[in-house]
Amino acid sequence: SRMLRGQRLTGTPADEAAVAGWIDTLGDGSSGDFEEAVALARLAMVGDSDVNLRLSPDLSERLAVLLEERAAVLPPPSLAWLVHHLDAEPGRTAAFQRVFDLALQSESVDVWLAILLAHADQPDSPLITAAARAGLPQLSSFAENWRSVLAEPSPAAAP
Repeated sequence: SRMLRGQRLTGTPADEAAVAGWIDTLGDGSSGDFEEAVALARLAMVGDSDVNLRLSPDLSERLAVLLEERAAVLPPPSLAWLVHHLDAEPGRTAAFQRVFDLALQSESVDVWLAILLAHADQPDSPLITAAARAGLPQLSSFAENWRSVLAEPSPAAAP
């Protein structure tokens, strides 16, 4: 499960039947209801290479194409939700990397905040540098503050 502001997304393990069901639940994405949002998050988390080893090549390809097509047309809040749930490198597959790369082209502060909060975990992250240089004043300020937060020693590391 992954944490999002204190909420856990848990449930059925990602196997062949579950992934096919989540794809069906996602439908065309036009309703924007809660079940679609949950399906989108679960599908984004399937990018882990261990999970992909349990999927047939046909279903893996169907999933990759679906997420890439969907990422290209999602409104910024939905793309931010998707990016937040994408598995972090190095487990991300090439297809899921393309989805992440689409998000990196966004001019939305929401999308960039999701990228930073979910994927930039070191003060020298190139994602923080890219966000600081994106030409969005609020984002630049947040990126520099996030860099400072990450540079601080964690309370557990304090003597």
